[in-house]
Amino acid sequence: MKSLIKWIILALMIFGLTFGGAYYYQQQANLKQGGAARSTAATTLKSLQEQPRLPVFSASFVAVVSGQPATLVPGVVRYEIDVAKIAQRDVKWDDKRKTLAIALPPLVLSAPEVDAGAIRAIDSGAAAAIPDGAEPLPDDAVRKSGEDEIAKLARGESAMALAREAARGVIERSFAMPLRAAGIKAVVKATFADEQG
Repeated sequence: MKSLIKWIILALMIFGLTFGGAYYYQQQANLKQGGAARSTAATTLKSLQEQPRLPVFSASFVAVVSGQPATLVPGVVRYEIDVAKIAQRDVKWDDKRKTLAIALPPLVLSAPEVDAGAIRAIDSGAAAAIPDGAEPLPDDAVRKSGEDEIAKLARGESAMALAREAARGVIERSFAMPLRAAGIKAVVKATFADEQG
């Protein structure tokens, strides 16, 4: 009986040492991978910050400016991330979940770029080019009203949702690729401040 107890105790000790050793080495590997992930993320952020503004999305809009006649004013707005505003503290590695979380600053919208050649007066319910004999460009008030309306459209819920989705994708890919190249399996999740919590 004593011999059996000795063998059981010996088996438990061997199991404990084996399990403990495996656990220790796994923890060391996790710490090493965590350090590599943090280092890779810091290097990636520094690289991205060499270009202060990162274009992530652009959208075309057509403003309708009321008047006699009413005028269609088309334009493009670019959405950008000011990467310089992402600090190292905004890039956090979670060892347990193998997740890199990035807090993004608000999107920056460019001033609308109006396509002057495509401006059209609405004549009898149909869009028509402004005649050559008339003013080749609408007056400053029409153009300014068009730009203001385009800016409002660009900040609308649907446009901002698309731009944010594009921004998250660009940033997540920008960090995921270097991590993958370093042999680190990780989930990268970028979120805007008002989406957190």
